[in-house]
This record gives sequence, structure tokens and C-alpha cells, in this order.
Amino acid sequence: VILPSANTGDLVVIVVSFPHNVAPPYTATSAHLTFTQVFGVYQEFAVLWAVAAAPLTNEVITANDGQNAIAFSVSGANTSVPFDGSIVYSASTPISITTTHAKDLVAAFLGDYASYDASPWVGMQMVGYETGEYQIVSSAGPYTATFGTSTHAVIFAIKGL
Repeated sequence: VILPSANTGDLVVIVVSFPHNVAPPYTATSAHLTFTQVFGVYQEFAVLWAVAAAPLTNEVITANDGQNAIAFSVSGANTSVPFDGSIVYSASTPISITTTHAKDLVAAFLGDYASYDASPWVGMQMVGYETGEYQIVSSAGPYTATFGTSTHAVIFAIKGL
């Protein structure tokens, strides 16, 4: 997967769907990033993160045997403790998370092609059939992604500063 760009100090996240035939821990490598796995469910999803030490453009990231992946950077994230609570996995949708911080970026990914939720969710397309979406929330509380279909999904919140 190619990360289009990142600024110095950005949180870089890669979400890998269907890491087949690879048992955790899952890995991702690139020339300029060192990734840490924060979540993994065998043959479903893996979430890894890194902090950009310098500006990046078109950074090639390789995930171990992931069929589909998306990489994105978040400016202004808390890079010391990037995630607000635990990452939530479900074998069906809708899927929900409750945040404890305002200004979180809540992201959800579905292991199948589906329609995006309406605003305030913003859609992201992964390589292949997987669907992703995010929103920046103004207050702590519960947030739900429905996607309009029932299949495995993951949702998490990235802390803002």
C-alpha cells in the first residue's frame, strides 16, 4: 500500500484486512517507518501504527500477507497514547465505540464492499472490496457505523491533542 503523504510527527495507521495464513503478530515494513501492532484478529483485521520522523511522500508500506490494506496519516494526534480506549471488533454490523475524549478521529472498516454511512462519516476505499470511513467528533460519547450490511468490522478512535 502507498501512503500518499505524512508530515513530521504525524501518526501513521495501516489497517490490513484478511491477513490470511499469518498468525499474529502482524507486521508492516517501510523504508522510513517502524510499525507497532495495536490490534489483530486472525484472518480478519490487523491495525498497526507508527510516527513519521520526517515528511513522507508516496511511502511504500508492505504488510505481511494482507490482501487489502489502507494507510493514512493523522496530523495533531496524540502520538504518546494514540488510541482512545480499545479497538472494537465485531463479526457483524452495526459496530460501536464509546470515546472518552473530544476531538477524536473515529474510524471504522468493514471487511466487505458496502455503502458508506451518511454525514458526518467520510468514506475511504481500501484496496479491494473493503470499505472504510471516519469522522472527527466534537465530544466524547458513543459512535456507531452501520455500513448497511452485516459482516466483520473494526472501529477505533485516535486521540486528538
